[in-house]
Amino acid sequence: MDLLLALLFAVYCLLGCSLAFVPSSNTDLSSLLALKAHITSDPLNLLMKNWTVQTSFCKWVGITCDPLNSRVTGLNISNMQLVGTIPPEIGNLSSLVLLDMNDNSFYGPIPASLFNLSSIQVITLRGNALSSELPTHMCKHSLHNLILLRISFTKLYGQIPSSLGQCSSLQVLSLYNNSLVGEVPKQIGNLTQLTQLYLGFNSLTGDIPKEISHLHMLNSLWMESNKFTGPLHREIGNLTFLRELILYNNNLTGNIPREIGHLNSLETLSMASTGHNELIPKEIGNMTALRHIYLDNNALNGVIPEEIGGLDKLVALYMNRNKLIGPLPRVFKLKSLTALSLNKNALTGMIPGELFTANIKSIDLSDNHFQGSIPPAIGRSLNLTYLNVANNNLSGSIPSTICKLRFLEFLDLSNNHLQGPLPKCLGELSKSLQVLHLKCLNLSRNNLNGKIPSSIGNAKGLESLDLSSNRLNGEIPQQLTMLIFLSKLNLSVNDLVGEIPQSGWFGKFDNTSFIGNLGLCGFPLTKKCKQVIRSPPPEREDSNFVDEFGVRAGIRPPTRCEAAVRAWQRCRSRGVAQAGAGQGPPTRCEAAVSAWQHCRSRGGVEQAKAGLGPPTQCEGRV
Repeated sequence: MDLLLALLFAVYCLLGCSLAFVPSSNTDLSSLLALKAHITSDPLNLLMKNWTVQTSFCKWVGITCDPLNSRVTGLNISNMQLVGTIPPEIGNLSSLVLLDMNDNSFYGPIPASLFNLSSIQVITLRGNALSSELPTHMCKHSLHNLILLRISFTKLYGQIPSSLGQCSSLQVLSLYNNSLVGEVPKQIGNLTQLTQLYLGFNSLTGDIPKEISHLHMLNSLWMESNKFTGPLHREIGNLTFLRELILYNNNLTGNIPREIGHLNSLETLSMASTGHNELIPKEIGNMTALRHIYLDNNALNGVIPEEIGGLDKLVALYMNRNKLIGPLPRVFKLKSLTALSLNKNALTGMIPGELFTANIKSIDLSDNHFQGSIPPAIGRSLNLTYLNVANNNLSGSIPSTICKLRFLEFLDLSNNHLQGPLPKCLGELSKSLQVLHLKCLNLSRNNLNGKIPSSIGNAKGLESLDLSSNRLNGEIPQQLTMLIFLSKLNLSVNDLVGEIPQSGWFGKFDNTSFIGNLGLCGFPLTKKCKQVIRSPPPEREDSNFVDEFGVRAGIRPPTRCEAAVRAWQRCRSRGVAQAGAGQGPPTRCEAAVSAWQHCRSRGGVEQAKAGLGPPTQCEGRV
């Protein structure tokens, strides 16, 4: 009997002691207060003011409780500008389902106790300064209910533990933008419920594991900016639900597997700077959902597959900086395309007019071997903001339809064989861009001739103007001095004449902007100007009007001189033959000559030189 009582007492003590350590709401309170104590800065005063024992913690900001037992199930303190560390007591919140501490400034290690929570479904610690390794045992004995693990934009280091493959319920895994090293464990292929995998911007090495192809539910795979090597396995074609494949900036080798054409749901293919160096598979044309293709900065060779021309949903196509050859596909009617970049290849043939659709906004075909003329169809692309066809073999004139591009910000036609004058409608283009701001205009290194249109001065937002190495003639328009945002000007190596304008912002440009024009003079060139009549800066709409007597509107010589000039010009029109023969003006003109000479003796010539007198040619012929 005594023995039985002793045994019962022992069992009672054991049960009592066990019950004393069963987590309760008091345990949760202690854990939350420990977290508060580890906060060193709370600029919004949210926790310091709200987390007080005078109020039930279930009513604290960021806290969610189970209504049946008052246990903490949710802790959401994201975006509160908090600074501090995460205490190990956080692991005592045994009923916790959601932990969201995104976008604060927590630092120090992630407590290992956090990964022992059996009820947790969501852990998201993105955008902190946490410096820690992931526990090697994580997911072995807990975290079996974990659906989302996001520890991105922090300072994680070390390797991805293979035990992570035992978190069999995971749907979203993001370890993006950390300092993780080593290989991606093959066990990651066990996460068959995974829909999103973000491992980009780390220092991961080795092959991209073939086992990733087991993740049949995957729709987003981001592994860019790592140090992956080896080929992209053809098993990638098994991921038929994949919508985003982001692998750029790695060191992959070999070709792009043809099986990639099985990814019928893929919308974004980003494999720029991956090291691929073979042909672009024609099967890429089977990926009818594609909206974005980024294959730039590789060593891809061969021709662009015609099948790409059938991707009706394609919005952006970047294949620049490769070794592509041949003409653009004849069937290239990408009506949804807004951005096309094929620069720095070895493409040939003519630029197809079909490129210039109503939706296109940016075209870069520079540094190729295109020939022929710029298609007049360019005028259809009314939304075009960027056009660069520099460094090709284009010829012919600049089509006048280019002036329909009201939204154009960047135009570079340099280093071609274009000829003829600048389009007369360039003034209309510039005028329409007074508000919409054409920023860069480069027509250098062509065979363009004629005068620089003064209406370029209407492009008030112009920052860079390069018309160098052409055959442009005439004077530099005074209107260019009104371009107050102009930081780069190059008019060198042309046939320009006259004095370089000195007003406005022209004084900041050095002689490299003007050299190679034998007829130019004035600062900043060392060649000084002879006494010339300067054209006045534009002040009125009619300031360039010259009346029948050669006098500018609004800029008159003195009345007596004006009368003399008029009389002499009237006389000259009747007796020019005699004057040219050296016989002097006819007798009836003597009075006019006398009046003109009298005008000169009283300072009319000086006024003329100041821009207030009669035109120079009149003075020279008297």
